[in-house]
Amino acid sequence: MRVSTTSPQGGQPLRGEVFKTIIMIQNKIQLRQLNLYLLISVSFSMSMLLFRMLLTGSLYYVFLAWNLFLAFIPLWISSRLVKKQNHRWYHLVLAGSLWLLFLPNAPYIITDFIHLEDSRFVPHWFDLMLILTFAWNGLLFWLITMFHFNTVIENRINPKLKFLLTQFIILLSAVGVYLGRYGRFNSWDAFFEPIGIIGKVVYMIFHPAHFPGFYGMVIAVYVFLALLFGFIDKVRQTGIPELLTQNQRHELK
Repeated sequence: MRVSTTSPQGGQPLRGEVFKTIIMIQNKIQLRQLNLYLLISVSFSMSMLLFRMLLTGSLYYVFLAWNLFLAFIPLWISSRLVKKQNHRWYHLVLAGSLWLLFLPNAPYIITDFIHLEDSRFVPHWFDLMLILTFAWNGLLFWLITMFHFNTVIENRINPKLKFLLTQFIILLSAVGVYLGRYGRFNSWDAFFEPIGIIGKVVYMIFHPAHFPGFYGMVIAVYVFLALLFGFIDKVRQTGIPELLTQNQRHELK
């Protein structure tokens, strides 16, 4: 039996409502699948960490769990913002400021490879994969929260300004990674030492000789994150033709 999607008052509006409902259901299914993948990925990292702790009796890498928790905070903030689009401007400013303060914690985990060292109790490759999985999850959190950010500002500013603002946020993430690794600042230091942080950043900019690698690392991290975000964003928008299914190719035609 075929169900009609038209009504005596006019079929077009009803078709539109049915289409919106279908899209909403698809989005919810995709969101649940994404959350499931994230849960599995994080669980794998935590399982490796727990296994190492039980095997060695050492808490040496437990900081990875704390860093991943800090990386989750901006994702949690942006997920709340993206669920409701009609925010008052001061809500956006407050939540956006907190989001920006904690955002560098997500890509920061890639610098934890500096702690990699030989152990008598576990193979070198195990610790390598342990840090890699945590860094991978941090980058996943960063990518998703950046897409949330783009969704929130999408209808508020023009595309060119949106692109420039996104690149500026990525640059700030790179600066934050350097400040966290070599400046030894934490996100909450912005509440207790805001003048100190600003002063140190300004001093780094104008006295790079006193901070070897500042410009080099910031540029390298920025380029890496910008390329990563740009590539994933392009795949998300257009897809990769060679990887599309037959039905998806037909839809593009």
